[in-house]
Amino acid sequence: HAREIERIDMKTLSYVPSEWGRDVCTLLNVRTDNDWRLLGKRFGYSTSEVKHWAMQIDPSMSLLNEWFMTHKADEATYGL
Repeated sequence: HAREIERIDMKTLSYVPSEWGRDVCTLLNVRTDNDWRLLGKRFGYSTSEVKHWAMQIDPSMSLLNEWFMTHKADEATYGL
């Protein structure tokens, strides 16, 4: 049972290489119709929250940090 839990844990985003996060944010930060702003809306964040992140140096990282801080790991991963 413990090995199965460990195997599942290895699939969570906390075990993803750090380059993955930077690469995803680099792609999401490019202003398009399906950038980080759309992701924020799909996550259910308000327009004012999205505008706040727009003022950040790395808005997609700010959005993802908020998402993962306010959701349990399994909920956050499922939401993605």
